[in-house]
Amino acid sequence: MALCQAYNDYVHDCYAKISKRLRPVAILPFQDPESAVVELRRAVRDLGCRGAVVRTTGLRLPLGHKFYDPIYREAENLGCALAVHGTNGAEELASGAFETFTEVHTVSFPVGMFVQFSNMIYQGVPARFPKLRLAFLEIGSTWLPYWLDRMDEHWEKRGALETPSLKQRPSDCVRKHPIFFSFEADETLLPETFRYVGENHFVYATDIPHWDCEFPDNLRHTQKRSDVSDETKNKLLYENAKALYAL
Repeated sequence: MALCQAYNDYVHDCYAKISKRLRPVAILPFQDPESAVVELRRAVRDLGCRGAVVRTTGLRLPLGHKFYDPIYREAENLGCALAVHGTNGAEELASGAFETFTEVHTVSFPVGMFVQFSNMIYQGVPARFPKLRLAFLEIGSTWLPYWLDRMDEHWEKRGALETPSLKQRPSDCVRKHPIFFSFEADETLLPETFRYVGENHFVYATDIPHWDCEFPDNLRHTQKRSDVSDETKNKLLYENAKALYAL
């Protein structure tokens, strides 16, 4: 708890001096939901955070578990977002099977997101908290048609038995709730993905300050794509992020 408080205070104090346009998200002690609720409330109300970021690894239980419901309930009540962010380097993601960072980052980084995304949808987090805004960030977006098709198939065959909290196909659950995904500007199948899921669900991300950050080139590339309409680009670069973070 103290570590999260210190970080959140630092981020607020550091960036509030630079520009009012820079609005941070908080980190929370997810291992202790009661403390996480207290810190989320403080971060949003006192520090102006637009929500919190959530790791995909190092958790006591997967994110779909009702253990975390107090956090989700508070985020929904506060009207703030929870953004799940990719992570790599954890044994639970089979990172020990690889010898290079390239392999770890290629495989383990998105796998953690697949695990938590699937668990949250199957276990009915959006159904329990229909106004909760969720984001799944930094693994791209064109995995969604494949993964949602796979989830739909398993739900249709085993949903009534194993995922009774989910009353609709996973793909429909995503389409009908405020769930967002960041995309990579050079993903080949972006138009197909936007059509499959819905263009209101995707946001642009700079990826600053990571080693593979391509800003501002990725912004220019998005703006110049001929296979994405200007109306859709406005949503990707402005409207959807505004909706996600209630700006």
